[in-house]
Amino acid sequence: MSRVSSLSRASHESWRPLHFQNSDRSSIRDVAEPLLDLISEISDLFIIMIGQQNISGRTERILETELRPGEHVLWCQQPLPAAMARKESGGFLFGIPFFAFAVFWTYAAAGGFDHSFGQKSLGGIGWFFVLWGCMFIAFGARILLSPLGAYLKALRTVYAITDQRAIIITAGRKQTVFSFVDQQLIEIHRVHADDKGRGDIVFHRQVQSGRRGDYYYETGFAAIENVREVEDKLRELHRMTANNKPQQFS
Repeated sequence: MSRVSSLSRASHESWRPLHFQNSDRSSIRDVAEPLLDLISEISDLFIIMIGQQNISGRTERILETELRPGEHVLWCQQPLPAAMARKESGGFLFGIPFFAFAVFWTYAAAGGFDHSFGQKSLGGIGWFFVLWGCMFIAFGARILLSPLGAYLKALRTVYAITDQRAIIITAGRKQTVFSFVDQQLIEIHRVHADDKGRGDIVFHRQVQSGRRGDYYYETGFAAIENVREVEDKLRELHRMTANNKPQQFS
């Protein structure tokens, strides 16, 4: 029988022969990343719609393969997709004018307001502006669809607490697995908990340096149910791993 006894599923609230310098390659990668993310999200949505793959089952299998010998899952859950989508509502609202302006600008750059539109070639500089505008259209679409992206990412994410560590797994185009033990669990606190017991738990804070100074990047379990119960399990895990005692949990 699988060591992952049960996965508490969150309810669904119902080319180029050119040579580039390193800096040019970095810029191209930055431009391509939103396009690849958008394609990945549309692909996942299509998979869900046609029912060819159980994404939740895939994350469960990934968790199973990540377990160490003798490691046991005490709790696991996926984030609530609708709650994760609501967190991106600000991006959606910002994306509306951004996307609309990008379409308007590109149409104007292509000569759409010219009476001779479609009767003459754009020329090299015209196509440059059109392609440049299309890049911003794609970026705006990525922002506009950020709630959908968050919803689909939630379906590809699983949180787990074992008798040895806390785990965050995200499947997809880039599969990531993060583990947290001992001093990495020292900043445990609840945020945005509601009266139904749903909310976020932050348990790790990392300092990163930027152009405008240092800032904190917080990591934890977002949009989960029974948040108080999960907080207690994390605190118990921290005590056991910090004291380096045999892991025996209630």
